[in-house]
Amino acid sequence: IIEFKSYDDWQDAKSGKRDYLFLNEMNGVPKVIWDELFMRTRRKAYGDYNPNSEFWVHRELLGRENVELIISDHRHNTYLDQVIHDKIESIEDDELWKVYARGATGKLEGIIFRNYNVVPNVPENSKYIGTGLDFGFTNDPTAIVECWQSSGELFFNELIYETKLTNSDINNKLNDIGFSKYRDIIADSAEPKSIADLNNYGWNVYPASKGADSVRSSIDILKKWKLNVTQRSTNLRKELNGYKWKQNKDGVLLNEPVDLMNHAIDAIRYIALNKLNNNFSGEYSIDVL
Repeated sequence: IIEFKSYDDWQDAKSGKRDYLFLNEMNGVPKVIWDELFMRTRRKAYGDYNPNSEFWVHRELLGRENVELIISDHRHNTYLDQVIHDKIESIEDDELWKVYARGATGKLEGIIFRNYNVVPNVPENSKYIGTGLDFGFTNDPTAIVECWQSSGELFFNELIYETKLTNSDINNKLNDIGFSKYRDIIADSAEPKSIADLNNYGWNVYPASKGADSVRSSIDILKKWKLNVTQRSTNLRKELNGYKWKQNKDGVLLNEPVDLMNHAIDAIRYIALNKLNNNFSGEYSIDVL
């Protein structure tokens, strides 16, 4: 029997026992939850994480006799296309290359969104702001993230994050999750044909209005808010943990983010530019739940 679970807090993690435990993205899980789960595991526990920086695993677990550290990187993944291998190997940022190309623990400086909260769900009675869509296909995922507002804070919930999706697949997946066709979807303006296809399926999709210096502008808009990300949004959280400013050869931070693993972030940037920017004069969402 394989059981997939998530836990709101350490008290919730007291329920259930198991022979084997596999904890995904350990650096996003509080140690108190690990303690409760590990205590109720009979045989062996595993956990995985991207080593962006040190956290409680380094302080509390590594170095013990009964703990083994397994370092795996893209070179061990025989299912990756060569273009992905090449893309990872060509990362220019030294710290990001160390983390993603060699699986070494990094000390990432210049992380753009450090202070977001992880929450179980979007609060009830939240106001719908909009949904961002960043198209991908062969090597890059199609990312769809919805945004809600409650008590002056933003809440992001990842809906889709998957490669090799045709426009027909996107339509089917949105139908499968019960996404309302009354809700606005702001998509990458570089894909007008895909936007037209989704409109023909009945979705309310329109191109993101970007403008000059749109990347920096959208980041500035998002940083004005308190950001919350749902637990199920694992790919968005992973991107946020590694999204950083570029550095010059002297280590000085530049006003330009590293363009790497940012597909879900691009989706929320489209929301920021077109739904949260006071200067935007286009369409606005219909509050339909």
